[in-house]
Amino acid sequence: MNDSTMFGGLRLRDDFEDGEPRIRDLELAKRLGYERPRDIRRLIDSIQGDGFLNNIHERAATARTPNGGHGQTIREYWLDEIEAVFLIGQSRTPIARAVHLEVATAFVAYRKGKAHVPRLLAEVPCDWSMMWRPSMVAALCRLHGYPYENGVHPHFLASTYDKIYRLIAESEEHKHLKKINPHPRFGSNHHQWFTDPARKALAEHLAVIEDTALLSCSKREFWDRLEAYYYKRPLQLPLVGTGRKLSAGERRANRRENDRGKVRGSGRP
Repeated sequence: MNDSTMFGGLRLRDDFEDGEPRIRDLELAKRLGYERPRDIRRLIDSIQGDGFLNNIHERAATARTPNGGHGQTIREYWLDEIEAVFLIGQSRTPIARAVHLEVATAFVAYRKGKAHVPRLLAEVPCDWSMMWRPSMVAALCRLHGYPYENGVHPHFLASTYDKIYRLIAESEEHKHLKKINPHPRFGSNHHQWFTDPARKALAEHLAVIEDTALLSCSKREFWDRLEAYYYKRPLQLPLVGTGRKLSAGERRANRRENDRGKVRGSGRP
């Protein structure tokens, strides 16, 4: 994750050289009940003076003035799990034990989230093979009013592809995918980083996306249908006929929508 993310109710970040998750000193101080959170830095300085916690990661930050402007540059501490737990024990605040449990829970949640990534993503990319079929690209281009038959994919579909990956992959997996392959291109596509089982699942998702594109009459309708499918949101479409005969793909997508509706309604009286 490139920015701070919530884990177990606490905000951690791992965009450090060693990739370790850390918690900001001021957030920890607030959890510990400090009336003035910056006082925790005095405790850190005192502990370091005794020869402990001498490798805490420091970062420069700009202090805010009372009127919301930028003040002087200050240093802030970012603590890993061991450092945070040690500091909690030294704080001796009335709620230290509860905060200890809360912090431990956050770091465990982080590790569980990271452990989930390799099940979808591989350590090294595999050889290129066609995943985004020309028929699917043509269906997406139709929504943009752009004719496509074969060849290089139009550049304007890059944002569409990224949004599709966000729909398919979980948030942390998508962030990790963007981190290891920030500029997808021919020969280094996102799907080349997927494991074999994930690529098979991706092919099934892309079939759904192609059918949805064929069924939709506009980009807005396309995304509304996909969000209804993946996020289980209610789908509301204008009752306006298209005035044209449905293709086989559109009829297949209609059947898929009807089947989903029957499943959703099967438990109702």
